[in-house]
Amino acid sequence: MLIQKRPFILIEVFIAIALLTLCAFPLISSSLHSYRRQKEQLLMLELERQAELYFYQVLKEKVGDLDYDSIPSQTSTWIPFKELELSLGEIKQVYYPHYHLYYMPNLKSKTHKTVWCEICFPTKKNTCPKKPYKFVVLVKKVAENSSDQHGNNKEKNIKNHEGSPSNIQTIRSSE
Repeated sequence: MLIQKRPFILIEVFIAIALLTLCAFPLISSSLHSYRRQKEQLLMLELERQAELYFYQVLKEKVGDLDYDSIPSQTSTWIPFKELELSLGEIKQVYYPHYHLYYMPNLKSKTHKTVWCEICFPTKKNTCPKKPYKFVVLVKKVAENSSDQHGNNKEKNIKNHEGSPSNIQTIRSSE
């Protein structure tokens, strides 16, 4: 007597593949999720590094050219840098960095200001992200006239630590 089997083998194979996929999905999805998160963290680290480079560029080139009394007391204006293209693997992102330079008013000191420099990396032009990179510098107003040891006032050519004429001297930069 010949037993005739029904054609359930194909359905059983599909069910086995589906069960294997369901069991493997959590293992694969967690590694893909951690891979994406690591790429985002690498991008954030690169942006932080670029922000520090831009801050030191501002500190070296721009702060020495400022007048002590012309530093704004609020973040109304921003000064752009050239556009920045970052690529990490297949992620390519274009940023339009700019910075805000302002001070917090301190009524106690007339010769010192705490100057804030915010570096922003928006992905669209003429926008500002919610969370900029912030740096702090304490600046001191340099006197334009100085007296020598005999009490005579002599005109002094004021130069900052970079050698350019300015009435601002940086005291301490942020970490």
